[in-house]
Amino acid sequence: MLERELKFSLPPQLGPASQEEARRLLEELARLCLNVLEAAGPADCRSEDYDALYLDSPDEELGRRFISLRLRREGRRIRLCLKGPSEPDALGSGLGVSLRPEAEKHLDSWLDPAEPRDLERLREELGSFDFAPFTPELPQLLARLPLAARGRARFTRHEARFSSGSGSAFALSLDLGELSGSRASENIAIVELEVSREAPEPEVTDRELEALGQSLKRFGLIPSRFEKARALARLRRIPLLILGAGPAGVAAALAAREAGLAGRDIVLVERNRRIGRKLLATGNGRCNFSNLDICPDAYASLVETEEAKARRDRLTAVWPFARIKEKLDDMGFSCHLEEGRVYPASRRAETLVSWLEELLAAAAVDLRCQLRVLGVEALPQGGFMVRVSEGEALLCDRLIIAGGGRAVPGLGADGSASEWARALGESVTELYPGLVPLTTADRDLQQLGGLRLDAALSADGIRERGELLFTDYGLSGIVAMELASALAPLPAAGLEIRLDFCPDLDQEAVRDLLWRRRARLPQTPASRLSAGLVDLRLGRILWQRLVAARPELGGREAAGGPPAVAVPAGRKGRRRRPSAAAEPCDSALRVGELDFRTVTDFAGLLKACPVTVNGTLSDAEAQLTIGGVRLDRLAETGFASIRNPGLFFCGEVLDVHGRCGGYNLHFAFCSGLEAGMAAAVEA
Repeated sequence: MLERELKFSLPPQLGPASQEEARRLLEELARLCLNVLEAAGPADCRSEDYDALYLDSPDEELGRRFISLRLRREGRRIRLCLKGPSEPDALGSGLGVSLRPEAEKHLDSWLDPAEPRDLERLREELGSFDFAPFTPELPQLLARLPLAARGRARFTRHEARFSSGSGSAFALSLDLGELSGSRASENIAIVELEVSREAPEPEVTDRELEALGQSLKRFGLIPSRFEKARALARLRRIPLLILGAGPAGVAAALAAREAGLAGRDIVLVERNRRIGRKLLATGNGRCNFSNLDICPDAYASLVETEEAKARRDRLTAVWPFARIKEKLDDMGFSCHLEEGRVYPASRRAETLVSWLEELLAAAAVDLRCQLRVLGVEALPQGGFMVRVSEGEALLCDRLIIAGGGRAVPGLGADGSASEWARALGESVTELYPGLVPLTTADRDLQQLGGLRLDAALSADGIRERGELLFTDYGLSGIVAMELASALAPLPAAGLEIRLDFCPDLDQEAVRDLLWRRRARLPQTPASRLSAGLVDLRLGRILWQRLVAARPELGGREAAGGPPAVAVPAGRKGRRRRPSAAAEPCDSALRVGELDFRTVTDFAGLLKACPVTVNGTLSDAEAQLTIGGVRLDRLAETGFASIRNPGLFFCGEVLDVHGRCGGYNLHFAFCSGLEAGMAAAVEA
């Protein structure tokens, strides 16, 4: 038997003890139903107590709530009821109506799944059901479903049965009781309206139910949870499903809608409570989402091939910032430009995220947050099945994977999108943290924690320039993080890089400058030769390195240098922090004593100071992920899978990484637009 269900939440003051109030409410609702349906005669009202045991699977991967299994004891009668998944009803989404196959049978005795013999008998009883109204794979699922009690309840059901003039049978019920289970006990009060689908003209039932539902809403009853249950129905085939509501996923949804897909045909799934959670943290909350200088040189791939480069170059040519700016202007979004970087006019990421939320709502895209994807499978007959944390399996014709990488796991990233792609047979590289600080084994440089300066870093023919930040673990700042991305993956044995502290001067110019200082400041300690050119602490450490490499210089240094300068006591007996000039670490040698070779070697350290890098910080400190789905194994446009028709990728899950400065968010948005348009064209 197939029945329509329409459930409503009730006022919280109704509890298990409110039986008399519940009966009066049911009678009033029944009179309303009779009037709306123009039914003749009174409703047949009755009340009964029953116990219920709800069974479920504790393993989400097997599809929790794919079916609903209930043991119900009504006096001496015991019924085993099996309900299949909700199927979308043509009645419309406003009322929260669902259609569910249902079957039941009577049992001789109560079965407790905690008892092995009862559990075996329960499986036998399930095997005897007629599965014709259900999905074909239900018997196989039941055979491996680890049944366990999800909840127990004691209810009183007040029920009114009546028929309409068209012959449709209605059962209006009000259940009051207490449900206990894995969570704390809770009082339950539910109005449920069931309509038989055996009427001669189903469209008459549709009109009746719609009118009745609207009347019940005016009565103050609001559909509860069934809109979500209907939307997650496993038997519904979603035209386009997008996994991940970051910038790439949102752009894909909006592009598919603009290309002609109806909003209800686009389902956007997000594991967080809200879209764009990582977007909110971008640029310290200011959200640098693009750059004026979008060019091929700003991007690279871990697996660099001619095909991969061609696909990246095509995207940057098709989607320069000027084209994005046109779209933003058309939609009334204002930008702020700052040294080539593009921000929202408000300089707040919240502005951009809120605007994207408004666009999704206006497009009527079916957005489902707080839904965790557990796995993705390709179906033999075409399309895909996505298992989600609600225990349902979403079926779709086309799938866009926009789940991101592993960077910043605290905001929900875990690299699972790459695992979904790998499970579908796609070519996926190893993943590494990108735009991430470097760790070093050079303890002397770690003493410079907090020092910032303009510098150039180079290794393996790669040179990056920008702000460098010394830390107690190594090197940070934009220049270090960009070098980390360019060198990924770092060799296990470590790598020597070179630091240029005078990037605007060549080595000869630095040497000549130091040599002129030798003549001008002959009595200055040698360790201060670079004072005014670089930070004094850095200059001293470089001098110590030179002395360590030149034993003859070490022999000329006085042991320990000049005596420490006494520091006067401050107020309350505290000792003042000595100034850099008073620190007892200056050289005993004077600048005037240095020969041309020593000055040249010191200039060499200023221009190419060797540092041993032994790794990077973790994904938690990275801004993006290096690696992902290989571009050269995807179609030239839309990042469509060649192996799985109907599958597309966009955003950080792809093997593309850009420089710091809005390039990566630009790629995420543009690749999402490409994937969304391509998926809509295939509809």
